[in-house]
Amino acid sequence: MHSTIVYHYLPTPVVVAAFPRVGPVRGGTLITLEGVGFANSANAFCRFDTGIATSVIYHSATRLQCV
Repeated sequence: MHSTIVYHYLPTPVVVAAFPRVGPVRGGTLITLEGVGFANSANAFCRFDTGIATSVIYHSATRLQCV
């Protein structure tokens, strides 16, 4: 019996810029992230310190937005 396992390796994404640089502590600010290696995945998330963004918008492998 033979089995085949298919997998895809994704390199670790790297953020090189984030805009805006500051926002209210309560959250709700649309943050644009620029970098390399972003994947269009239902499992994508953004974490800022101890908070997790409620929404991730994939634009390209070099640009995401998080709220």
